[in-house]
Amino acid sequence: MLMIMLWIPASLAAQTTINWMGDDQAMIDIQKDAKTGLLYHLGNDENFLYLTVRLADPLWEKQVLLAGLYLWIDPKGKKKERIGIHFPTGLPITDRPTDPFRLVAVLREIYPERSLYHQRQGEVELINWGETAGTIRARQEELTGLPGFEMTVGLDSTKMTFLQARLPLKALFDDPGSFTLSGKKAFSLGLKTGELGRPDIRGTDAVGLSGGGYPGRVTTEEQRRYQRYLDEYREFAVARSWWIKKVRLAGK
Repeated sequence: MLMIMLWIPASLAAQTTINWMGDDQAMIDIQKDAKTGLLYHLGNDENFLYLTVRLADPLWEKQVLLAGLYLWIDPKGKKKERIGIHFPTGLPITDRPTDPFRLVAVLREIYPERSLYHQRQGEVELINWGETAGTIRARQEELTGLPGFEMTVGLDSTKMTFLQARLPLKALFDDPGSFTLSGKKAFSLGLKTGELGRPDIRGTDAVGLSGGGYPGRVTTEEQRRYQRYLDEYREFAVARSWWIKKVRLAGK
């Protein structure tokens, strides 16, 4: 099994762990991102790029559950969203309440068991893959043109979310060999959560809602309760992102 070497932040010397499935003992030489707390491992062989990520931050977990997660590859080594995978896809737009109060209530209900992960396991969106510009949405078993492609999300024994990816190198790069240590190119890899956007109501806090988006007469106690939900909602209003730049494959 070949290894993947990173220019930034460090080089890895470990076997790939695509079959980790949440087992801590099987994840060798994990890297930790100091800013986000994400735990990750990268590897490659002659045919595939492997990624395992553990979402140690509950805010990342919750936002992925609601709005999904994007995995981006930039073959030019920058931080551009060029080739993407949306998986898991999160709560469908049509199922997201427009009122932050109800949306946070839904999150509090589904988060403990992360039930949507299991319900929507096979669905994936591919963005700008190969000759196809734009987005293709399909179940993984329908992607017959990408043999070996696999995305998995689940919970480990500590109820922490992990993501695994096995991506065909030839589908990502015209010439995978040019991204090896002996080549001249490097790529970047990023994760980005979906985002919920601003609350679909008038005003930005509970005090300003009487006569606006909040139905009925607002009491001080109701305002405080609603304000707590608004504050929780705002944690997911914009996307969270993380990138590794200048990645090179091991190999000749």
